[in-house]
Amino acid sequence: MKSRFFLRKYASTLAITVAMAVLLPLQACAKELPAEEPAGIITMTTQASEVSFLVAGAKDVVIDWGDGKKSNVNDAYFFDEISEIFVFTYEYSEKIAHNIVITGNVTRLSCGLKLTALDVSRNPALKRLDCRGNQLTVLDVSKNTALEVLRCDQNQLTALDVSKNTALYRLECNFNQIKNLDVSKNTALNLLSVVGNQLTASALNDMFRTLPYDPKKDLNGGIYIQGNPGSQDCDRNIAWEKNWSFH
Repeated sequence: MKSRFFLRKYASTLAITVAMAVLLPLQACAKELPAEEPAGIITMTTQASEVSFLVAGAKDVVIDWGDGKKSNVNDAYFFDEISEIFVFTYEYSEKIAHNIVITGNVTRLSCGLKLTALDVSRNPALKRLDCRGNQLTVLDVSKNTALEVLRCDQNQLTALDVSKNTALYRLECNFNQIKNLDVSKNTALNLLSVVGNQLTASALNDMFRTLPYDPKKDLNGGIYIQGNPGSQDCDRNIAWEKNWSFH
């Protein structure tokens, strides 16, 4: 009897040991699995009664128009299969401020909607941003480290920090109120256009000193500085010595 009891107890203990040996590694693996990456979020604020913008890179994009209605890719006004660009249009019944929220890992955004605010900080996948022709006084792109092209002309920006955008090769910030610009971290920069800002000769010289050496040759490359207070008196030799050309 004691022998049978011992055998049953031994078998039970062995089964528990084997189960634990199997479960513990599985639990460890489960803990090591990376969390699912959340979809990007972009928020835009506008008072325009009719809006139109394009996005690319996210086929599961969802638009919350800020008035209780939502749209997805099936509601897009236009879709380009080659570039995978979706164009969305919308008309509001009331001409008041609306917050438009775009959910999805968008890689390209073009939005000229008379925006008073634009938040792209929660969409790190963004590579191309065109927000020309708005009413922005602030533009934070510090979280968009993948950004390659930035066009923010015709806004009301007094400053622009692109120090985190090391992949940036095209920067156009024409017709703002920018007083200084540091591009020392933008080693891939090929085109820089700062036409119609508030850059003095001293500020332009400082900007030239931060330009990368020997930019990649491109027909559209170079630097544009017309319409700044110091465009005539600045020392262009600083940029020429780095192999930059003026247009």
